[in-house]
Amino acid sequence: ETLRLVLRHAATFFARAEAEAGADLPQFVKDGFDGFLECGICPSCDARRMAQAAAHLANYIIPHVPDCI
Repeated sequence: ETLRLVLRHAATFFARAEAEAGADLPQFVKDGFDGFLECGICPSCDARRMAQAAAHLANYIIPHVPDCI
């Protein structure tokens, strides 16, 4: 039921959110919706995407800080 609801209203949500913000939604938001729609309601897919995003942040975005001790 949730999947059908998202499918039915995703385009309207994107259009309304972008109109109110005056800009496109960030690509990661659109990618998250696309991933949900591809996988359906599957917590393991969400957990995998979350782990991949965390690994990317830890490996490439957040700078390494040496131990202070």
